[in-house]
Amino acid sequence: MYKIKVLIITFLILNSCKQMEDNSVELFFKDITNVEIYAYSNRTHWKIEDNVDFRSFKNFKNNQVFIKDIYIKNKISLSTEQIKELKNSFKKEYNDDSVSACYNPRHLLVFYNGKNNIKGYIEVCFECTNLDASKNTRKFAKNIFLMKDLIKKLGISYFDDSE
Repeated sequence: MYKIKVLIITFLILNSCKQMEDNSVELFFKDITNVEIYAYSNRTHWKIEDNVDFRSFKNFKNNQVFIKDIYIKNKISLSTEQIKELKNSFKKEYNDDSVSACYNPRHLLVFYNGKNNIKGYIEVCFECTNLDASKNTRKFAKNIFLMKDLIKKLGISYFDDSE
């Protein structure tokens, strides 16, 4: 009987954690009206003046993303339906916590609210499963590693420097 109680309690705790993550996704996306996805050449290969801190994306100024055209390979803005699909994908749980020491980011998702202000971002390196994210996306940002196929489907075709 004790084992059954422990199993039930464990299930309830795990289920409530999943619901909390789903709620953080819903809460974050509540006022998101635009999402831009950038694909660019490996940021560690950019000129120093264009990439002050390669471990963290700092190319924001006056609520805009600043990436020189020479680095951009693809850029898309999502439709309302695509934003819903992306939001639902963030609810899927990525459980692998292993991370490589490298960081060769080539993709950036930028989330805008109804006033066209940047609400958050996630920069990702699919090569080594490492990322940089704004504080308000960190609870669910790692789930991006389940979305490479979705990002391709949405229109991003560039994924590494050999392409």
